[in-house]
Amino acid sequence: ASLAREIAAKQIEDKRTINYSNLVTDSSPISDSRLSTLPQGSGTVTVGECDPAICTSGEHIKQISVSVNWLDNNKTQTLTLKTMIGEGGINQ
Repeated sequence: ASLAREIAAKQIEDKRTINYSNLVTDSSPISDSRLSTLPQGSGTVTVGECDPAICTSGEHIKQISVSVNWLDNNKTQTLTLKTMIGEGGINQ
């Protein structure tokens, strides 16, 4: 699980380096060579608009969700990290 967490955290760090206006709302597979060291490792990065229930004043915020999946003792394990990136926020 610690490797899965490292992979997911790196994806979030990478998204934080992108200017807010260049963050595209989409879902894409994680490309990290370390995924191959997890049994049946895979992952997805999703960039979405902020939930209106959270961003009640129309704030310019994107929600980032990173999920890493792998097999452990024949059971699928999933680790998900979420964060928000705002216009004018960190590194903007």
